[in-house]
Amino acid sequence: MSELATLIHASAHRLPMIDDKSVQCVVTSPPYFGLRKYDGVQDVEWSEVTYSPMAGLPPLTVPAMTCPLGNEPTIEAFIGHLILCAREWRRVLADDGVMWVNLGDSFAGSSMTGGTKSKEGGNDRISRMFSKEKQSVALPPKNLMMIPARFALAMQADGWILRSEIIWHKPNPMPESVTDRPTKAHEQIYLFSKQEKYFYDGDAVAEPIKEEYQKHYTKYAAMPGKSAKSNNDRNDKGGDGTHCGFSKPGISTRNLRTVWKIATQQFSGAHFACFPPALVEPMIKAGSRVGDTVLDPFSGSGTTGSVAIKLGRKYIGVDLAETYLDELSPQRLTVQMELA
Repeated sequence: MSELATLIHASAHRLPMIDDKSVQCVVTSPPYFGLRKYDGVQDVEWSEVTYSPMAGLPPLTVPAMTCPLGNEPTIEAFIGHLILCAREWRRVLADDGVMWVNLGDSFAGSSMTGGTKSKEGGNDRISRMFSKEKQSVALPPKNLMMIPARFALAMQADGWILRSEIIWHKPNPMPESVTDRPTKAHEQIYLFSKQEKYFYDGDAVAEPIKEEYQKHYTKYAAMPGKSAKSNNDRNDKGGDGTHCGFSKPGISTRNLRTVWKIATQQFSGAHFACFPPALVEPMIKAGSRVGDTVLDPFSGSGTTGSVAIKLGRKYIGVDLAETYLDELSPQRLTVQMELA
């Protein structure tokens, strides 16, 4: 499209057109396991993949197959394909880069075929339940499948450093018909790095401290052994330590917390799983500098790209859905580039 934005029609696990270590920050939300096949999404040819489901456990092998990501026959195959993708993202990610991954969960349940529709739902992105053949692990119906946790554990076993789990709290979740459990109103976001030292600008996303709490923070920060830099010594590019858990005297901000209350937001023409810009902004601010390149290998309607350009970053968006690449993403990115 331009020097600021590049859109690529490709699968997220094969990105030979992107140079090694050329991306500073990855921000993405892969398709959920077992959800419907979006219009325009093509089948993907997956090679055989071997990975460990958790550090210390023996590896398992997923055979080669052809299917869209999220439509695998088993949970293990879905996680294996995400690991394949992440290995390619690791190649293009700078050594001091970070990766933010939002991944939703689902419930095991009865099949929706044969006229029998399960009343069990997942979260606000759920579209269908799973037959027993698609669960693979022995989960009775109505079990939360713990997909995000399985993914995070497999990523650790594959060499990634899991630095944080963010809880995306949705004040406006989609209503659910179930009455035997609480309504799902959150999703997980994981922050990964390739190595112990990486770029993270905590000052750029520091939270304001309420006035009534400032005296407490200032007093605690001044206590012996509570240096504001103590929690950040290992992150040599993350700032001077003012964004650790305690504020320096006279500072009215604190380190960003791990629960983000952000409402979902629809974008005309996009599918229901569209990222809200307010969710993407702190990831890009903390994980990259002005002028750095941000990658979303599941670009979709282009929210990540729109926010990246607004913040002065370059953007690479990858997707298999030509509808998004030809229509929605260019529309949003062009508008943002005109404003930049």
